[in-house]
Amino acid sequence: MIIKKFIIVVGIFILILFFSFATYKLTVGRSPAQGDNLAGVKEHAQQEKESRLTTGSPLGGYANHITSAIIRMVLGGTPLEKVRFNRPEEFSTLDDSKLGVFHPDGGGAIVFDRPVGMMASGEIGRWIHNGEFEIEGLDRDDIAGNSEIIAFNIGVKKEACELLNKYHKINNIPRLRSDQSSLYTKRMIDDGVNDYVLPTGRQPTLNHPIVAAKTSGCFQSFDGQHYIIFTGVLER
Repeated sequence: MIIKKFIIVVGIFILILFFSFATYKLTVGRSPAQGDNLAGVKEHAQQEKESRLTTGSPLGGYANHITSAIIRMVLGGTPLEKVRFNRPEEFSTLDDSKLGVFHPDGGGAIVFDRPVGMMASGEIGRWIHNGEFEIEGLDRDDIAGNSEIIAFNIGVKKEACELLNKYHKINNIPRLRSDQSSLYTKRMIDDGVNDYVLPTGRQPTLNHPIVAAKTSGCFQSFDGQHYIIFTGVLER
C-alpha cells in the first residue's frame, strides 16, 4: 500500500513538471526573440503592456514603475535634484551609477520604449523625462520649487493619442497655444558635458487649459507636426 501511494505521488509530481515545462515552452515559443528565452519573455511582456495602452488603458503602470524607482533612490540618500534618466548606453557619463534611475546601482528601473506600431515615424518611441512643467492643481501651486517630473513621448500616432485621451476624458486632441518644445524635449540626464539642472520656483503648465491640469494625456505640438503623450511620474 505504501509503495502504491509513493508511485502515485511521484506520478503526479512528474505530471506537474511536464505541464509546467510545456507552459514555459509555449510562452517563450510565442515570443519573437528566438534563442534567447529571457529576452523573449521580456519582449512578450512588453508587447502585452503596450497593447493595453492602445486599447485606451492609462499610463499608470509606467508612471508607478518610475515613481517607485525614484523613491527607492531618495530613501537611499540620493537627492532628487541629482536623479538622472540616462539610458543603459549612456551609463558611462553618469557621475555616479547610483544617480541613474535605470542603473542597477540606482533605481533599477526597466526602460520601456513605445513600440514602433504606435509611432508615426515607424521607430521606437523613447521617453523623455524632465521637471520643466507644473501640473495645475496638483499639490500646492503657491510654493516655490513645485514643478513635477513628467515623462513625454513625442511622435505617437494620432489613433494612439485619441484612444489615450478618450480614456482620460479629454475631448479631441488639444493643440498647444505656444511653442513649448524647448521644454518638453529637455532630457533629465548627464551627458558628460551638460548636466541637467532641475528648475526651482514656479514653472509653466502645458499651454492649453484642457491638459494643464491632467496627470496623463496626449496633446498636439504647437506647429501641428507631432502628437505627444505625457504622464506625471513624481509630484513635488
